[in-house]
Amino acid sequence: MTSVLSRFLAPGGALSNSPPPATVATVATVAPSDTPAPQQVERHQARRITAPPPSFADLEAIAEAINERAAVREFDGQESRRVAETAARSAMRVYRIRVAMGLGEFPKWTTLLAPGCDLAAATDCARGQFGPDRVLEITEYQSKAPC
Repeated sequence: MTSVLSRFLAPGGALSNSPPPATVATVATVAPSDTPAPQQVERHQARRITAPPPSFADLEAIAEAINERAAVREFDGQESRRVAETAARSAMRVYRIRVAMGLGEFPKWTTLLAPGCDLAAATDCARGQFGPDRVLEITEYQSKAPC
């Protein structure tokens, strides 16, 4: 298995009054795999299960992404640290994605960080990264921790 941390940055990156450009990161431990057979995908799609919470490593990556975005807003946007942190935290969207693996393997959950993206945009991103047939389920993760 390989540890994956990939980021896709929107070109430009300049701050403006419009929503910030999307920075998407996927934090996961996912083995490379061939596309699963259609019957395997159908079998796993029929079973909806509750997404497990992100791992400790995922939570660290989420905190790091928020801090990075806050630092950019503070430096480039000339915002106070407090305002930048609040804006970065409120824009952060965390999605849990269940990804089909190879034949005979159970699907795995991964975490997608998609600041400013709604569920539809996050789904498109996940399908683009893993393939439309491998994305079995996607849900937004709601942190129980106070901000």
